[in-house]
Amino acid sequence: MENNGNNKSRKKSGRDGYIYFGCVGGVYFFIKADGGLKDLNLGQLHNNMPKYLCTDDFGRNTGSGQAFEDVFYKICKSAGSDICKVEEMKNGVDFYLDGIPCQLKYGRSAKSVFQKMFDKKTGEYRYPGQTIITNVEIEGELRELIELNQDRFKGEQIIINPAGTPKITRKKVDEQFRRGFASLKLDAKDIITDSGSQKKIAIGILVSFCTIIGLGAIVEYRKIESSEKATVKKIGKAVRISFRKHWKKGLAASLATAGVIFCKHLYGRQMLRPK
Repeated sequence: MENNGNNKSRKKSGRDGYIYFGCVGGVYFFIKADGGLKDLNLGQLHNNMPKYLCTDDFGRNTGSGQAFEDVFYKICKSAGSDICKVEEMKNGVDFYLDGIPCQLKYGRSAKSVFQKMFDKKTGEYRYPGQTIITNVEIEGELRELIELNQDRFKGEQIIINPAGTPKITRKKVDEQFRRGFASLKLDAKDIITDSGSQKKIAIGILVSFCTIIGLGAIVEYRKIESSEKATVKKIGKAVRISFRKHWKKGLAASLATAGVIFCKHLYGRQMLRPK
């Protein structure tokens, strides 16, 4: 991910991404990192509880809906769509997708999703003017329920999963939602391509490499003959000698540090999910 100290730089790319590029053993490379983890529900709290672990008044987990939102966001983001997450508000818009207000509704049955579209007390439709996005398994049945109950919508045209909308299945949501091998792969990809995680890893790599070279330089400095009075030159000479002797150790330490930071992120995100 980083280099051995020979050639290191960073270039901003877009509104929320970076391109890291460098050289290892004469081989040049780059990694594009897009910000995004901070925009996911995974990692955020609701009433001091990780969102994926939240429950309703009956003790039923509600985190799958949060995972559905995350899957939708990541697919749209990777496709290059203009997607904006909206601050949480009762009956409010979840996302603006290419300027269109979207309300995401995930469920195991079309009937339960349909019921949640109306206020329990007033019976009013809760999401006027919003496009409904739901998982593909219930899409057809939900359309039928809406068609059979047109009077409840007071003439409003309800749009569900319009053309071009990501077709999200329960399997994709479950993979994002629960701990395990499937979500480990997704988390690894998210961490690798997230600019915030990349910065932490890059800093860890740089600090580890410089520490190894610096400790070696201290040893070499003490070995240089005292007759060489120019301290700056002595330090420079010690650093050059240390680099030639210890760059492989520095690189190994850097890679180990990167691995530790990566695994820490991976473990932390897994613990935010139900088993």
